[in-house]
Order: sequence, then structure tokens, then C-alpha cells
Amino acid sequence: METLLDESYTVQTASGCGVTIAGMIVGEIGDIARFHSPGALAKYAGCAPRECSSGKTQRHQKTRSGNRRLNCAFHRMALSQISRSGNEKAKAYFKRKVSEGKSKS
Repeated sequence: METLLDESYTVQTASGCGVTIAGMIVGEIGDIARFHSPGALAKYAGCAPRECSSGKTQRHQKTRSGNRRLNCAFHRMALSQISRSGNEKAKAYFKRKVSEGKSKS
């Protein structure tokens, strides 16, 4: 239990991550040592793009697999970053992507 609390405090140091989101992330991940790389964690969370290639054409698309609750926590953290003052880099990135025609969600 103490290890989970330590991990929760570590996760809370990320911008946009409070007690609730940190609890969601730590609760869904559990023991982080079970992931052999950051890419493995991204795949588990459903944040890693999936290769969708044919012949010489190489494409990637977002995946709908993975842990939806963990993906939701990351999404909420991103929304928190752009909605609060003090994180101008996140706001600028969001505005740039919206101006490129990307959706707001």
C-alpha cells in the first residue's frame, strides 16, 4: 500500500494530474515493473498507434484496444493541462492542432 502511495505522489508531479487522476492511473497500471518498456505501457493504455500497412504503403491509425479507463485518465489529464493557467506550452500546442483542422476532442 505504501508503494502505491509513493507512486501516486510521483504521478501527481505531472502537469494536469491531481489526486483523482493519479489514483486512476496507479490503480489501472498496478505494478509498473510488469511493463518491459514505455512502449509496452503505451500499448496497454491504448495510446500507441497501430500499424495498418499494405504493400509498400505504411500507415498508422489509432487503436481502440487497450485499457479504456487508463486511456480516459490520460485524456482527462490532457484536458486539465489545456484548461488551467500556467501551462502555456500545452495551450499553444492545442491551438496549433485545432488550427491544422484537428478535432478538439
